[in-house]
Parts: sequence; structure tokens; C-alpha cells
Amino acid sequence: MSASDIFQDKTTSVNQMWQTDFTYFKIVGWGWYYLSTILDDYSRFIVNWKLCATMKQRM
Repeated sequence: MSASDIFQDKTTSVNQMWQTDFTYFKIVGWGWYYLSTILDDYSRFIVNWKLCATMKQRM
């Protein structure tokens, strides 16, 4: 599946579909950090996010 793929049933209101994403990055002098986000598909707003120093945290 690529970013250009279109879903047959598009969302028509908020909270019908959420998307998650995880990324990690290194902060010089601090180490690796992990960012997890939950995005509402319809509104494109971030519903929740969490920045952690390990991958063992819960949202």
C-alpha cells in the first residue's frame, strides 16, 4: 500500500478511523527518543502523542 492509494470507504466524520505512527530520533547529548502519535483520519488532527526515552511506555 502506498500513500497514493485511496480507500473505497472514505471517512465522513471524526473518530471513524485513527492512524498511528512511530518514529525515533537522536538528540545529541541525550540519546534516542521515540515519538508515537495517533491521528484522526478525517480531521487530520493529532488525537494523542507521547515522547519516550524507551519503547516500553504505554499510551
